[in-house]
Amino acid sequence: AETVDKLINALEPREKLILRLNIQHNQTHKEIADFLNIPLNTVSSILRRTMISLRDDLKKKGYI
Repeated sequence: AETVDKLINALEPREKLILRLNIQHNQTHKEIADFLNIPLNTVSSILRRTMISLRDDLKKKGYI
């Protein structure tokens, strides 16, 4: 869990906020888009890129 926290903390502020709203606060992509006043596709793209990046980093470190 510590490694995941470090990886999340290293994200850009907007990526980190969107990821936390989605995972920790169980907000949908639409709810996040409305809350941040940004396009839904932007939220979806950021979440997808961020999750792929986190997965790749965890693979490199041998966790998955």
